Amino acid sequence: MNLKPRFALAALLSATLICEAPVMAASCWSPDTVGAARLREFEVMLMAVTLRCNRMGHNLQQSFDRFRVVQKRALEGAETKLRTHFGVNGRLDYDRFLTSLGNFYGMGKTDGNSCSMFEMVASELGKPSSTMDHFADIAMQMIRDPKIEAERCAPVAGKR
Repeated sequence: MNLKPRFALAALLSATLICEAPVMAASCWSPDTVGAARLREFEVMLMAVTLRCNRMGHNLQQSFDRFRVVQKRALEGAETKLRTHFGVNGRLDYDRFLTSLGNFYGMGKTDGNSCSMFEMVASELGKPSSTMDHFADIAMQMIRDPKIEAERCAPVAGKR
């Protein structure tokens, strides 16, 4: 089953749920840290959608829980990278980052179609065969530009 068209639709759906809500960061954001922010933002977005869909009678909880189990290493890696980025004294900034994401996605609009689409995405990422790279690809399709407000670090010579 080719899921690329469905993920494109999921990306379009997520675009309807989001608007600009930038967050301040401690320093410039490296590509790896931006990637970590994207994964963390995806998790928060999916959690918020799951809660809204559950209230509407469309239960996504099992799919969301399986996603978190299967993608545990990727989610923990993103968490570690973000905590390192914000630094020991940046806990409050990191908490603000997460709170702003929760507030932003908590205000999203959801209907039966979007619940079905997000359930499909969560189910796909919750399959035992789903890799961290697969998760990163889907997160990139759905969240092109994570909600961070800071400079991106200048590219290092010789690296892409």
